Amino acid sequence: MGRDIRQTTDSVETERRHKSLFLASIFFMVVVIIGLAVIGFGLLYVLKSELGIDIFPDRHLWDILQGQ
Repeated sequence: MGRDIRQTTDSVETERRHKSLFLASIFFMVVVIIGLAVIGFGLLYVLKSELGIDIFPDRHLWDILQGQ
């Protein structure tokens, strides 16, 4: 008896769709930012190598990654 105050199924589906699109967009942005950071650091490393700048004398990135 009385007025129906329940949400319609359309509004529930729309709310779920908005939440999933929001989470998907955040995930996409995080992946893009990480990818751009990796590319940026790679370009900086190549530029450093081409300019002959030695941050760690007598060591290379590959030596550091191997733990030597």
